Amino acid sequence: MTIYKTTDYFNITKEEASKICNGYDTREEAKVLDSGLEHFFFETLECLTEEYNSKERKEYTEKKGYEVILFEFVADNSNHNKYCMVFR
Repeated sequence: MTIYKTTDYFNITKEEASKICNGYDTREEAKVLDSGLEHFFFETLECLTEEYNSKERKEYTEKKGYEVILFEFVADNSNHNKYCMVFR
């Protein structure tokens, strides 16, 4: 399980990541949303890990043929989510 910091994955600074770009999303949130077809947000690493390791998630992504990318946000956002699981 590899978790990418948004600043590293998208090659942006923390300041760039935290800029509001469409009235309510941060730039890093917008980039994460643009990076996949389905998104699941988590406030804690424990919740992300539990879902990532779940039988249901594994079966679903295998059935759909999705690749899974895990992100850690570096800036606070409106929902105070720290992690995101992206299916693409």
